[in-house]
Amino acid sequence: MKIDLSIGAELSSSISIKIDEVAKETRKDFTEIISIISQTKGLRNDIDWWVESPASRNTLASPLFYYLCGIRLIDRLIKENHYISEITVDSFALKLILRDLLLKKSVNIPVRGPNSSTANKLHRLLKNIEIVFNTLKNKLYMVKCSRKTKYLQKPMIDGSITLIDTFVFPGYISKDRYYNGLWKNLSNDERSITYFVPTLTNIPSIEIKSAYRELRKSDRNFLIKEDYLKFYDIFFAILHCFRILFLKVRSVFFIDIDVSLLIREEILKFKEFSSVVDALLNFRFANALKKERVNLRLVINWFENQAVDKGWNAGFSLFYPRIRTVGYRGYITSDLYLCTLPSKCENINKVLPQEIAVIGKGLCDSIKEFDSEVKTKIAPALRFSHLWENHLFIPSSKFFTIFFALPYSLVDSNEIFQALFNNLDYMINNSFRIIVKPHPSMNIDNV
Repeated sequence: MKIDLSIGAELSSSISIKIDEVAKETRKDFTEIISIISQTKGLRNDIDWWVESPASRNTLASPLFYYLCGIRLIDRLIKENHYISEITVDSFALKLILRDLLLKKSVNIPVRGPNSSTANKLHRLLKNIEIVFNTLKNKLYMVKCSRKTKYLQKPMIDGSITLIDTFVFPGYISKDRYYNGLWKNLSNDERSITYFVPTLTNIPSIEIKSAYRELRKSDRNFLIKEDYLKFYDIFFAILHCFRILFLKVRSVFFIDIDVSLLIREEILKFKEFSSVVDALLNFRFANALKKERVNLRLVINWFENQAVDKGWNAGFSLFYPRIRTVGYRGYITSDLYLCTLPSKCENINKVLPQEIAVIGKGLCDSIKEFDSEVKTKIAPALRFSHLWENHLFIPSSKFFTIFFALPYSLVDSNEIFQALFNNLDYMINNSFRIIVKPHPSMNIDNV
């Protein structure tokens, strides 16, 4: 068999089943690998490490977990005496690691993938420079837009306030998607001390100024991060591109193979550079509030434990150590969305909130899988309040209806569409009804 381990490559059904089995076995190993590296002297207290994609364990943004599963898959297939004629990868580091594995197994299988030619390195360098420049330009423009709309900002009350971390994107700027119904159920006194802190996501540059204007005019209180961030905060975040060159990633072994090269490769690809900058700006935002002597009573983080969350929680942990911090996990997550399951190492290094609120008792034990000492509490499932409302659309019982819920990733959404297209004739001939729901952040043109 030929096996293509490239991200988004089509795998046979038998290999897909095996890699799913492998993924379940690799969850704990993956978390331990990141913890081992994170405990290295020099990285433990380094915010530049904690906001990097390998440290986030975000399986939706980082390919690292998938690559480890690919290594274990090849090892498993060799042990089971499967004949593999060729392996294809999209990572130079993974190609070297698999060749090392095959050499130790005394197996001769060609591994195809990228090379480290001068041309490839130059292309990567130019691409990284473009990413850094575009990110800098975007962040400076956001600060400029915030300054131009600041005259619309409501004055902040005297006294201690509550901050609530949230995200806004097209269609959900002043409209809430994360804490549905919370604002209307607060008393007037509670509203006066509650401020949402938005992160703008997928909003075109031409619409950023109008987004700030809408936020400032909203019935809800919004505290705009860019009002407090200075230009030197922006440059601190951008200069991460140089500081990461000095991050020392120690050797770490997975099934007796050193996989540290994969981590170094991912860090230097700058794939999630914009998210890293957002994370560092969250960190600096906490510092900026402290300098402005803003009094806080409670800080709530929309908790997915991604890089942006680590920057947020590390900042408030450092600059407001006596303030209560809560992570609100207001959703049901996949067992393979590993960043949502806190690790003991993250807890020790204070990149987590002090306690995590989940939306049901049955979730308290599962969130403690990698750290039994995580403090949990039960909170309302605000995002799912619409389930109690009257339904606008009820599918007919005369038809068999298939619901296609598209994820954030365009690559994954495309795979779902391909599965639909490949079986379309059968579904039409059997009078199936199809409902497609895009992810709220997805541009409808892409759909």
